[in-house]
Amino acid sequence: MAAEELEEFIDELQDAEPATGAKWLRDYLPKVKTIYAIQVLSGTDEAEGWSELGSVKTALWNKLGGILQADGEGFSNEDGYHVVWQFSDTASGPWWMGLLREGEWVHFEMELSDKRQREQFLQGELPTGAKLAT
Repeated sequence: MAAEELEEFIDELQDAEPATGAKWLRDYLPKVKTIYAIQVLSGTDEAEGWSELGSVKTALWNKLGGILQADGEGFSNEDGYHVVWQFSDTASGPWWMGLLREGEWVHFEMELSDKRQREQFLQGELPTGAKLAT
């Protein structure tokens, strides 16, 4: 089942942007040995549900490492920064992203609804006005 999921992810990345993030993921995913899947249920929207779910996800990731994937968002690198665009066209809010440039990750925060920043990210460019991670 995990092998099928990985193949599906790799297929979905054929046209993903930016190209450098998609290539990095296509090279990374065949090496994955374990997938921890968290199913989001309707109760997540109640009280502190999203916060609790985030705590579980963070605890697993901090202990086990790896990358993260969320439907409707995309994939992260091993540092937790999103490296391909799989958001909807109506996505908004600040988001931490990563671009692979000359073999090194550049991490930054951009505004998902800013069309110029989005276009620059998709082209593999550091978006104008993006806040670099320290």
